[in-house]
Amino acid sequence: MADPLRPARSSSYRPDIDGLRAIAVLAVIAFHFGIATHWSRSGFIGVDVFFVLSGYLITQILLPTTTQPRFLVSFYQRRVRRILPALVVVLAATTVAGLLLLLPSELAALGKHTFGGSFFIANLLYWNEAGYFDAAAVTKPLLHLWSLGIEEQFYLCWPLMLWFVIRRHISPVWAVAGIGLLSFAYSVGASTIDPTTAFYSPLSRAWELAAGAMIAIGPWRGTKLDTKHVRQLASWVGAVLLAVSLLTLSSDQPWPGLAAALPVAATSLLIFGGLEQGLISRTLSLKPLVWVGLISYPLYLWHWPLWSMYTVVLGHSAENVAKAALLAATFALAIATYFLIERPFRFGGLPGRKAVSLLAATACVGLVGAGLWATNGGTQAPGVSASSGGAPAVAAQFLPWPYYQNQTCLRRYPDPLVATYGWWFCVTSQDKPPTLILLGNSLSNQYYPGIANNAAFSNQVVLSIGDCAVQTQEMPPSTNPCSGSKQTEQQEFLHSLITHNPSLRFAILSGLFGDPSPQQLQDLRDQLTFLLQHGVTPIVFYPHLQPTFDIHSCIARPILPAQSDCSLPVSARSTLDSQFASTVDLIHSEFPSVRVFDPNDVFCSSTDCNYLKDGVPLIRDNTHISAYGSDLAGQAFAKWAAVNEPEMVASGTGAS
Repeated sequence: MADPLRPARSSSYRPDIDGLRAIAVLAVIAFHFGIATHWSRSGFIGVDVFFVLSGYLITQILLPTTTQPRFLVSFYQRRVRRILPALVVVLAATTVAGLLLLLPSELAALGKHTFGGSFFIANLLYWNEAGYFDAAAVTKPLLHLWSLGIEEQFYLCWPLMLWFVIRRHISPVWAVAGIGLLSFAYSVGASTIDPTTAFYSPLSRAWELAAGAMIAIGPWRGTKLDTKHVRQLASWVGAVLLAVSLLTLSSDQPWPGLAAALPVAATSLLIFGGLEQGLISRTLSLKPLVWVGLISYPLYLWHWPLWSMYTVVLGHSAENVAKAALLAATFALAIATYFLIERPFRFGGLPGRKAVSLLAATACVGLVGAGLWATNGGTQAPGVSASSGGAPAVAAQFLPWPYYQNQTCLRRYPDPLVATYGWWFCVTSQDKPPTLILLGNSLSNQYYPGIANNAAFSNQVVLSIGDCAVQTQEMPPSTNPCSGSKQTEQQEFLHSLITHNPSLRFAILSGLFGDPSPQQLQDLRDQLTFLLQHGVTPIVFYPHLQPTFDIHSCIARPILPAQSDCSLPVSARSTLDSQFASTVDLIHSEFPSVRVFDPNDVFCSSTDCNYLKDGVPLIRDNTHISAYGSDLAGQAFAKWAAVNEPEMVASGTGAS
């Protein structure tokens, strides 16, 4: 009986390559699903294995054909029929699932990523999104397509490079070696200086593909390395290096970089060694591994959307039973996709028509994604009033925060630091000097709309600028806009700004730590002393109570009810009060003229604390309040100021 998973074989088919594919995809799935974490903690290297395999296979296909007429047409037809059938099905299915399961803000993000996946720029979109305010990786159902974006960009450039090299009679060995060495040097440098760029940039991944390409070119042929014993030794060394990679490397390391040379070298040696039959190549050619390798592409495509959607919708990671179900669903969908979609399009007649229809279908799915992106998941544009209620008001709280990168602020306060900071906030007037400044990080800036848009503060010119906390904290390099010396630099900039703006009368300090260290208390003491010495009245905001659940779990989805009631016991507020007591004691004992405002009355009653009001969320993520929450906090602050700082509020506004 014919093997139902047997590929369409050619004389150059190597089952050990499919075995390597199986190891790579199983490692990635185990890493993402958290299966057997004691050995799968380095499963992310499976992507690097895929890159090397792609470099080898694509170069092996191209080298004999670059002198043939229409070789590019033939190559791209084959790539389209290989990549797009499964991809367009997964993109379409994920979009449909998103329409049924996701909130508008999540659906808008999915639409953006569907567009990127359809037009081969997924890695560039994720690269552009990366930053402190970026959403968690698990909330992006198509995040894994970043690697496919890099491969697709390789497919666009590599054939042209080989054609040029061969046409100009340049040695492919030297050309590929030069590209690989330059890319490797860039990767090592970028992974240290800018890990995000290194991770998503095709320039920092090209050396991995070039390593596989070099094996396809075969510079060792006809040399003393072209022997059975050398190839068998290479297989054993490659197997050992791959095992060491899987057992020792960590996702905490900058990647790719010097450490990535280990799995890349391992894969290259296994490809080279597999040219000779031996124990390692026979092991990789075992039927179970080959079968998994044959469906490795749809396995990779399906596993992450299933895992991500589960986590997003239920608000927590899967337990063991759910993991098993997700794993089974991944394999079932992959097998169905392989038989029903991939093989019929990949093999058989009418290759040109198939390629055109696949390109058209992929473009259509991408344009649907673009529509969801452009319409904020099918809701109204930003700025919907929360008082209008309903789904549009809920969706508006999760839309991209509009209160940053304010051009008025940038023009008035130009500074070289702006280029290196993750965000830079606002000023309400381009004609008048500031009178009220918000000091702190995003937990201070979040109050800007509630104050700036409140009529009670119409007599103030509100300035919210900067991104670092009033109190210092340890931050690893390159992971936060306030890492390294940036916090000190911003502090110096703000002190200079306050010194040279005698118009400033009030300063709100927010984003303080609930349980401060002695050093952080000293930071607050220094800041209050500086402000008072310069005639500025400080007002300290309590930290707002932060939820222990995902706010999205409180909102009903199109076909699912809310998973949480969005409340915390009132004892949580008491705990925060006790933690913040050392800060309040310092203020009362050393700075009796400084007042403290507690915004938690917006969230809490005498019985509980709730993050929904009239069905509209008061927070936009697990850290920051929403625009609606900011409006309510601004109203509460206006009433407080009318009693405690009457000079701050405009007369006749009814704030009192």
